[in-house]
Amino acid sequence: MYVLSASNQRVSVELLGKDKIQDKLSRFEELNSASISYLGVTTPGDPAEICASVPNLKELDLTGNLISDWKDVGTICEQLPHLVALNLSNNLMTQNLIGLPLLKGIRVLVLNSTGINWSQVEILEHSLPVIEELHLMGNKISAIKPTSSSTVQGFDSLRLLNLEDNCLTEWNEILKLSQLKSLEQLYLNKNKLNSIFYPDKNKILELLANQESWSNEISDLASIDSLNSFPKLIDIRLSENPIAYSRRGGLLRFALIARLAKVEMLNGSKGSPLPVLLDDEMDIGIGNDSTIIVDEESSLSYFGARKKYTNTDDGCNLFLKWLSKESSTVDHCKSTLN
Repeated sequence: MYVLSASNQRVSVELLGKDKIQDKLSRFEELNSASISYLGVTTPGDPAEICASVPNLKELDLTGNLISDWKDVGTICEQLPHLVALNLSNNLMTQNLIGLPLLKGIRVLVLNSTGINWSQVEILEHSLPVIEELHLMGNKISAIKPTSSSTVQGFDSLRLLNLEDNCLTEWNEILKLSQLKSLEQLYLNKNKLNSIFYPDKNKILELLANQESWSNEISDLASIDSLNSFPKLIDIRLSENPIAYSRRGGLLRFALIARLAKVEMLNGSKGSPLPVLLDDEMDIGIGNDSTIIVDEESSLSYFGARKKYTNTDDGCNLFLKWLSKESSTVDHCKSTLN
């Protein structure tokens, strides 16, 4: 049995009755995942008991407890040799990471609202040789400060970095992540970024396929156009930015899609060129500054004019007028633009 996730992916689920649940809980040694959230846990206790009780544990959620010492985190991980995912969200961690052992099996680490800063993240990198997902939401991070060079080094297997709900304002800070060679997903939602740009000379984030920047302060067309420079970027979230809020002067959805030449998903739904339904009379044009002009009183439903909307040549001035709802008119406009 499965259910569909928010991204339309199948997620397997198993329905258990009371007897099955009690049976599973009676065999701790077979448990693969456990949640001990908001139970006031302060220390791991006797290390030997951890391994003896749940030797096959792979996922552990310790959200909202009173753990603060990284040495205790190291103890837990050492006693759980199969552990791959650890959630420490809402535990206020100390800044002292001295003595933290190699967390050689951890692939997913969630440190949301733990008070961690980027300097600590740099130190953690040495203890996380196979980390694939790192979640750092809600830590008031305002700067990314690499310790040994101008860009962040290491994290060779990191595929997902979540910096949502922090205090980043400058895209230059994000460019310090440019050498993360395996990064595919970057979450920057709920920061204060006001622009996006791609360096002219250097290739960066070549594997990045999913980038989320909703609820920021992006308001310029150049930022939208720069997203086309990321070679594999196909999934983008831009909602709750001024540029994407059409009622306050931002672009309509189909205009955003038109400017994003490679996008397959925009704001969580498929981003193929949206159609236009001809309703009485509709005017669309591309001004000298490459902005898209739409008669707001017309309704939008079917039209595939992506190529023309991505034309950014100065002086390009295209003005089309539809006077009928007939399909022949739509077909004529399509052939004109292709």
